[in-house]
Amino acid sequence: MMLKHKLNFIKWLMAIALIATFITIPENINAESIENVSISKTNIPNNFSNFRIDQGLPVKYIKIQVPKQNDNFLKVKTDNTLGYVNKADDATTFAMYLTKPQSSLGYEIEPSIQLQDAKNGKFLSIQSYKKNSDFFNKITNNFFRIMATANTAGYNERFYSDYNSSKNEYTVSSHLETIRDDKSFKTYYVTSSQTSGLVSTTANTEPEYYKFISAEPEGKIQIISDTVNNYANIYWKGLRSDKPANFSINKNVKINKKGNLFSAQVPLTKKVKNIAIKYHRRGKSQMSGKVKVKLMLHPGIHVNSAELTTMKKHIQKKEEPWYSDYLLLKNTVAYHQSEATFVPNACEAIGRGDQPSSNNINYFETSGNAAYFNSLEWVITGNDNYAQTAVKILNSWANKLKVLDGRDRILGAGLNCVKFATAADILSSYKGGYKGYSNTDLQQLRNMLINVIYPDLQDAGVAMIANGNWDLAAIEGLISIGVVCDNYQIYQQALQLEKDPFINGSINNYINNLGQCTEAGRDMAHAQLGIGLTAEVFQVARNQGENLFGLYDNRLAKASEWLAQYNLTFKAPSFTPLNNIFGRKDEFSYWDKLDSQSISRGELRPIYEMILSEYNSKKINLYWTKKAAKSMRPQGFVNTDNYNFDTLTFYKGPAEHDSPVFKLRQKVEPWYNRKRTNATDTILDYEPYPSYYSCDQNGKLFADKRFEQADKFKLIINPEGTVSILDLNNNKYLNVMSSLDSSATSVAVTVTASSITDESKFNLISNGLGFYSLTPKLCSSNLLESVVLKDNNVQLVVGHNSLLPSVANQNRFIFMYLTD
Repeated sequence: MMLKHKLNFIKWLMAIALIATFITIPENINAESIENVSISKTNIPNNFSNFRIDQGLPVKYIKIQVPKQNDNFLKVKTDNTLGYVNKADDATTFAMYLTKPQSSLGYEIEPSIQLQDAKNGKFLSIQSYKKNSDFFNKITNNFFRIMATANTAGYNERFYSDYNSSKNEYTVSSHLETIRDDKSFKTYYVTSSQTSGLVSTTANTEPEYYKFISAEPEGKIQIISDTVNNYANIYWKGLRSDKPANFSINKNVKINKKGNLFSAQVPLTKKVKNIAIKYHRRGKSQMSGKVKVKLMLHPGIHVNSAELTTMKKHIQKKEEPWYSDYLLLKNTVAYHQSEATFVPNACEAIGRGDQPSSNNINYFETSGNAAYFNSLEWVITGNDNYAQTAVKILNSWANKLKVLDGRDRILGAGLNCVKFATAADILSSYKGGYKGYSNTDLQQLRNMLINVIYPDLQDAGVAMIANGNWDLAAIEGLISIGVVCDNYQIYQQALQLEKDPFINGSINNYINNLGQCTEAGRDMAHAQLGIGLTAEVFQVARNQGENLFGLYDNRLAKASEWLAQYNLTFKAPSFTPLNNIFGRKDEFSYWDKLDSQSISRGELRPIYEMILSEYNSKKINLYWTKKAAKSMRPQGFVNTDNYNFDTLTFYKGPAEHDSPVFKLRQKVEPWYNRKRTNATDTILDYEPYPSYYSCDQNGKLFADKRFEQADKFKLIINPEGTVSILDLNNNKYLNVMSSLDSSATSVAVTVTASSITDESKFNLISNGLGFYSLTPKLCSSNLLESVVLKDNNVQLVVGHNSLLPSVANQNRFIFMYLTD
């Protein structure tokens, strides 16, 4: 019922713009009342307008009359609370904004309104925005005060409204502190209080109705910028009776008008331009507004032009360790993601996470990887086939995707859009760009990023009351979109979130002074993810000429050291349970011991090489970071949540030809244990079962050791792209029978070869989920497998499973890298 009423209100707001095209609004509009005009949601066109322009400009200026309070009007007081006045002229004028779906497909964002005090620019909110206080404006556990406290509109500034056609009045509702996609999610009525202004409550209350009375605009002119080619299109609204002559702009450009929407086109430069617009009528200046625009530096997301050129020169000379990482790029990436033969499977609606979800996020993930990997290979080889494949990937999704939904859509959008943005950034700009990627192609991708991806990211992780990595995934997505779209507003939005004291993922809240991050108590997968995302955000800013790496006394470097030391030694430098901004103490938000949710310590993420490359020249002690980066070098394809192949793109040390040393761990449960058993910090707590491979006296491999006792192995990358694995305990190579064929099953892998031959060569395969698979060169369709024997021992054999879209645990292996 609530949703139906909400949609009626939203339908009216959408229709009012259409109707206004054919009527003239009188100059004095103070006394106008709002009419409800119904428009079916099914009539919302699937072709895009521009989400940011639609959402970022007011649809109306209103006074809010409260019948329950003797028909008095709302007024924002000096302390940002709400009170009442009996005269409309004394009441606050609110700018009303509308956030609405861009498509009728899938499970899109909930329509909402935002209300801004037009004079002081603050938005009505249920959030306190006070440091060291409750996150919400709580009066009691059940009652929340509505206050004008927000500088920008985010999730806690989004309200919902029902329309009563018989009264021509509206209810206003809030989500309060419920998670966006909680199955019990509902909206809670906003009611008036003589002493507290407006409140929203979880208590059962009857709906209260308000009158929205149209008012004349006041305050600042709200301005939104968009980019087409190398021009910033500036948009703002005025009265329909206004003419372009009623506005002046501090640039010598033409002002255009369409209905009550005004615009100007300003050429972008690499220097920031301050665009100032003034509104004047009858010789009197009445309103003004400013916006900054800038041409971003390209390529300037994950890698810049100099780094790409350096990478190419190293590969041309076949210099190590860059060349080995290039061989891994060419030969170890699953499902053709690094090949020019990759075929994207673009969809109109995809989703990540629980229902309601359109699912198939893996299609988006693999396409993003493939676009980035193929763009790198185009740079390295100059072969246009790679560029053509990348262009096909980008265009297919740009032209088709309309919805990214699901409970985890923030992660699905943020973690993966950066690969699309980076690939487009390289193709459109490196050495003048690839001629087959046109400005039209780039603009189509920009439209998709703005209209499909941006809506999921704009509120960061607040909508899900989420941990810091959700915020960081959103921030990285936003800053990447800002760069590829040449949109300085979005770029600045990302930087502000990175420094925001009111989200979990900001540099101030996510990492403490000692370098421990909040999710260190959770598990090392999420902790390394969050620090890696922070580094990638900083990397984009660095490429745009801004240094975030030095923030808070190089706090990111301290975090890298903390993580590297713990994952390499299994001994934490320090540990203190850290609070989250929401004040939650549940098992999903607050951890009083290490690895509380899942054991993944020692499973290194591909983040250390990039961090090392930035700090190494600053004479900062990165003892453990250096060890972590070197232990993985050449890095290869480790985890799709990060960029990978950072040895190729970021290693800045001397030429060297070391090979990674690791312990080989299998993933069959319960031998591969994910949960702590006794919380005693003993080896049996973390490893109750042996899960590491060593060879017996006959050269057969059994997973019968724990970490400390297991054999050490060295990864040798062969010139043709295969790998060989040397057991350092007996100086022999893993090998298989020369008679192996595709019909063979359960053939033992032994450690008996004294030299590298075809029998001791394997194809290394990674699908970016943190583990590897292996097939013998002699029979590339057969995966190596961990087989449980009758005596419960686990043996390494050549199985008969092929590389399916979902590789089974018995075919998954983890390289637990070791330092020297």
